[in-house]
Amino acid sequence: MSAKWYVVNVHSGCEKKVAQSINEQVALKKWEDRILEILIPTEEVVEVKDNVQKSVMKKMLPGYVIIKMILTKSILKHIKRM
Repeated sequence: MSAKWYVVNVHSGCEKKVAQSINEQVALKKWEDRILEILIPTEEVVEVKDNVQKSVMKKMLPGYVIIKMILTKSILKHIKRM
């Protein structure tokens, strides 16, 4: 069975916390072969404030985490609870 990309809707601002929680579950449940990659889509943006340029990472899709995984019922159950 091949891995596919899935988009998970989370509360805006909690993307890092959810990704970290999923990574912890992967380690605890030994799902390294099932959950392959977790992404929080961001882009680097240059903001100018008071004539000072500052490089900032902005979320491209706030409220979403993208996961490459082989979906099973147990994984789906744990991700829905987060």
